[in-house]
Amino acid sequence: MLLLCSIASAQNLNDVLRYSSENLQGSARFQSMGGAFGALGGDLSALNVNPAGAAVFNNSLLGLSGTNYNRNNDASYFNGRSTTKLNSLEFNQIGGVIVFNNKEESPWRKLTLAVNYDLANNFDNEFFVSGNSNQGIDNYFLDYAEGVPLGSILLQDGEFLEDAYLDIGSQQGFVDQQAFLGYYGGIFDPAENTDENIAYISNADYTTVNQEFIRRTTGYNSKFVVNGAAQYGENLYLGASLNFHTILYNRYDEFTEDGYDATSLNQFTTFDNYLRTQGNGFSFSLGAIGKLNDFIRIGGSYQTPTWYRLNDNLSQRIDSDLADEDINFINFNLINTFDTYTLKTPSKLTGSLAFVFGKNAMW
Repeated sequence: MLLLCSIASAQNLNDVLRYSSENLQGSARFQSMGGAFGALGGDLSALNVNPAGAAVFNNSLLGLSGTNYNRNNDASYFNGRSTTKLNSLEFNQIGGVIVFNNKEESPWRKLTLAVNYDLANNFDNEFFVSGNSNQGIDNYFLDYAEGVPLGSILLQDGEFLEDAYLDIGSQQGFVDQQAFLGYYGGIFDPAENTDENIAYISNADYTTVNQEFIRRTTGYNSKFVVNGAAQYGENLYLGASLNFHTILYNRYDEFTEDGYDATSLNQFTTFDNYLRTQGNGFSFSLGAIGKLNDFIRIGGSYQTPTWYRLNDNLSQRIDSDLADEDINFINFNLINTFDTYTLKTPSKLTGSLAFVFGKNAMW
């Protein structure tokens, strides 16, 4: 599965899940209560749950929060076991609110203006796997090459290897580009040395192979909120927010394979990929909080779908015993840029109920 998923050639459900999921982030107070602020408000990070929460503030406020991310990944791959640890410190929330109290006789008691930045998701992670498999990386390239005419992936007279790699990717597509990499990377040879050939033979002989794979991801999904809220009478709070989302996702995959039979033409293969995704999104939120009495509060909010515009950049490098002598010119300095695409994550409808016991307890 790792071999087949090591390349991102198109958007899939994993991308939607990654960019639509929001971890429990925000101020220390917000996190300590599990984000249960939909009917309470009075916290800057609560604006992500219910924009009416800003109107609960009685005084202007600035807030800043940091989080320590500690991740331990235990991985098993065939007969291999490994543990990877990652530790980082990030400022995951910063914001402020200005409260304007209305001193005149009016049912509109208060107006608040707030801005807040929250790290909705932190993508920093790393894992390593190592084991002995009966499926080599040659299968990946042979699957792409099958049916591709040899003549369509050969160098033209006077053409540099790196230029051909980029041209084939942009003009013929990702499938032909991977076939090109497999051929000039020494992974396979054509069954017949003709331009019309569409069948290929692996240069690796093995029963099992030793494989190592490491994946490092960095980046974030952040949310910047511009909020306006008001208190009407003694018991009603209303609010609205403009939400500006930013995505940066970097994924580095490093793959190494060896342990082929002694008679194999190829004795080692390395195949590395670097994917960078970045873009912006927008959503809009509405919310209300009502105090039914001194003890019970209810809240409701709606956030529209988030519309993203994203760009992917992919870089690759490959090497083996039989690779072309100029194969190192295909490296991370060569960038495949894909067309901008759009992604819409679901809307959110949230209902909340809170019980307040005096000044010092709530549920």
